[in-house]
Amino acid sequence: MVDTELIERPSCLLPLKKNKPTNSSKCEAFSTYPRTYDLLHAWGVFSEINVRGCSMEDLLIEMDRILRPDGFVIIRDVPSVINYIRKYFTALRWDGWLSEVEPRVDALSKVVEERVLIARKKLWENELATV
Repeated sequence: MVDTELIERPSCLLPLKKNKPTNSSKCEAFSTYPRTYDLLHAWGVFSEINVRGCSMEDLLIEMDRILRPDGFVIIRDVPSVINYIRKYFTALRWDGWLSEVEPRVDALSKVVEERVLIARKKLWENELATV
């Protein structure tokens, strides 16, 4: 069975734990506890948030807050957005496992040229403890 709500609104932040896509019309924090999710999937969210006048950096910080250490983030968007947000991954320590692919065009794709970026959030460790 296909979730028709997801097909009609692919531009949403999808927390898999709740198994229900959400789409906020405001630039505000996601209503959840820190480190709640193991996987976040953002399909076109960064392009849409830019149109609304919200900050892509704020969204990345919010995603980092709700993502558990060793959790994954999947971002599907246009190449210019992927290139823009990729530069923040080292600072967020999301570069534990990083992969970028070009998806094939399918029935859900609204944009012909898209990229999928998959990253894993590292567990922050005390670097002085290893010395």
